[in-house]
Amino acid sequence: MRGTALAETTLPVILVNGKDRGNGRVFTLLHEFCHLALRQSGVSNVGSDRNDAPNPAVEKFCNAVAAATLMPRDWLLSERLVNQKNGQKSWRDDELEALALRFGVSAYFSDGEQRFRAIMSGEFRRS
Repeated sequence: MRGTALAETTLPVILVNGKDRGNGRVFTLLHEFCHLALRQSGVSNVGSDRNDAPNPAVEKFCNAVAAATLMPRDWLLSERLVNQKNGQKSWRDDELEALALRFGVSAYFSDGEQRFRAIMSGEFRRS
């Protein structure tokens, strides 16, 4: 378990696994906070946004919010590496890792890789 959000009206609670790395805990905290903002309890595990999760749409949304908070679109698009790639769809793992390092995240956290891939394909340039 990475984290849990209990969306109780009187006393909402967020629990974060203290054994996770610092950046992972920040992502989880943001993810769980999103659950509270939606007033929906949730438990985060690695890969919990898969279709077999109790509510995959909510999990994907919470992941996207956390990723967007940690990796703002404008900052990503202003990165030299992103501009050098110029919308190319093929990135090496070391390039993803270098970009992730700049933002203090893992290139392979739940929605993060999808966000990087969206940037690569030019999706964020159009929005």
